[in-house]
Amino acid sequence: MPTVSYAYEFAYTYSSQTGDPFPVLALQIASPDHPEQALDIDVYLDSGAQRSLFDGRIGTALGLELFSGPELRYVSVAGVGLAARLHRVQRALPVTLLDICH
Repeated sequence: MPTVSYAYEFAYTYSSQTGDPFPVLALQIASPDHPEQALDIDVYLDSGAQRSLFDGRIGTALGLELFSGPELRYVSVAGVGLAARLHRVQRALPVTLLDICH
């Protein structure tokens, strides 16, 4: 059986709502058009996802025109559907994480 070894380990963050641990990564994101409006956010890690979904309030804070992006439709594993808009953002890891990884 193959074995995977990871060079780094990070403790899970605990949810303030449920107290349960969950995989989270601190990122800084910004609109390419408004890099000065960068936000530091915690994101859930989903290694199988092709795209990341964010609340529209984050897009507004980044200066994105929310309804200008192409519409994509998603359905959760529970069968709940939602519409989202596709936008490009710049992302960066916090300096503390970059120092650990290099």
